[in-house]
Amino acid sequence: MRPLQRHIKRFLRKAWSMLFFSGFCVPFVILPYAEADMVAQKPASQPGTSAVSTQNDNDILTEQQPAGSYRLDGFRSAHFGMTPQAVLAAITTDLGIEAEKVVKTQTPQNKSPVLITRTKDLIPGSGEVVIAYGFAVETPKLNRVTLIWGAPVEPALKTQHLLHIASALQRHFILQGYEEEERVVNGVMPDGSFIAFRGKDQQGRGTLLQLILPGTIEDARDTPDMVGGTLKLSYLLNPDNPSAFSLPEGSF
Repeated sequence: MRPLQRHIKRFLRKAWSMLFFSGFCVPFVILPYAEADMVAQKPASQPGTSAVSTQNDNDILTEQQPAGSYRLDGFRSAHFGMTPQAVLAAITTDLGIEAEKVVKTQTPQNKSPVLITRTKDLIPGSGEVVIAYGFAVETPKLNRVTLIWGAPVEPALKTQHLLHIASALQRHFILQGYEEEERVVNGVMPDGSFIAFRGKDQQGRGTLLQLILPGTIEDARDTPDMVGGTLKLSYLLNPDNPSAFSLPEGSF
């Protein structure tokens, strides 16, 4: 049985007793395993085109890792606890973007610092993505990284293409060794957004892959010309803190 199918069956058995951070998840099948073909591609060598990964070597996983073995340190070489200056250096190293081209702003809710940049093809052929690096308020240390694909970045991006990106990332995360009891694959939040993946490592650090569509999954699959939708990937030092999900208005 394929890994995704095993996880879906396990999820369906215990879905009614599971919580997603601050709300209930209910079962909903989002992405067929076969749509994850992009994740099998090897990362390109030039900056900004390798697959999304927090691994130092950005390897694409092909086998299931042991549960509880994964450690989430941040996004690529931008590690949790770094200062804004150190993160700027990491952005240049990881993406080839000069520090002066990174937007420096803050969230309207609590005025926490945020660095925002844009790049292309983190997964080969995935298109434009905006990356926001967020910092704690009292001591400006990196505590979250959020990646956004779709309508806020590329309004004309086909919704089916967004599903392919989500599926590639979903398969990659399933193969990581996240804590078994903290992992959710395929769910629906009360606000109607789809959870392609949610997981925590042994330290309680979280990964959330969230899909917001203009219609249903079936609509997106059956309508090749449909555009719209947003895919949001968050790496969170403290996923139980609601402020971890805040982004500046007008960021995109």
